Amino acid sequence: MNKPKGVICTNRDPQGRKKAIDIIHTNERIFCVGILDADSTGLILLTNDSELSNRLTHPRYGIAKTYVVRIKGEIKSQQIEKLKKGIWLAEGKTSRASVKILKRRHTESSIEISIRQGLNRQVRRMLAKIGMPVKSLTRTKIGRLTLRGLGVGKFRQLTNPEVTYLKKATAG
Repeated sequence: MNKPKGVICTNRDPQGRKKAIDIIHTNERIFCVGILDADSTGLILLTNDSELSNRLTHPRYGIAKTYVVRIKGEIKSQQIEKLKKGIWLAEGKTSRASVKILKRRHTESSIEISIRQGLNRQVRRMLAKIGMPVKSLTRTKIGRLTLRGLGVGKFRQLTNPEVTYLKKATAG
C-alpha cells in the first residue's frame, strides 16, 4: 500500500483515526509491516502471515528501507557523513545509512536515505540530531519492493515472486 498522510499503521485505535487496514476492506486479520507514523507517506506491507510480519520487522534480517526526505535548509557534507556512520539515539547508535543527495538548496534539501533498522521514527530522529527538520518523508522501497505504479491510498496484492523474495530474504 502507498499509505497516505494522516493514516496510521495499527490494528486498533481508541481515538478512531483512519487505519491502513481500513483501506483494504477485508474480513481477514491483517498486520501492518513497515510501520510509518501518521505524518509520513509511502510503502507499507499488509499481510495475514504473522510469521513473515515478525521476520520482516526483526532487525536481525536487515531488510533495507529507503526513504525520500525533504528537509528544511541546506544539508552539509559533514551532516551526510554523520548519517552514513550512524547517529547516537536513546536506544544506542544506529547502523550505517546509505545517503544520496537529490537536491541541495539554501532553503530546502532532499535526500534518499536507506536504513536496515526500524527504530521508532528513526529517520526523523536521525535528521533532528544533525539539525535538519523534516518537511516530508516518504518510504519508497522495502528491500526490492517499490512504490512504482501505486498511487497514494492505493494497494495491490504482492506477486508470487515478491512473496518468495520476502521469505528468502528473511530465511533463518
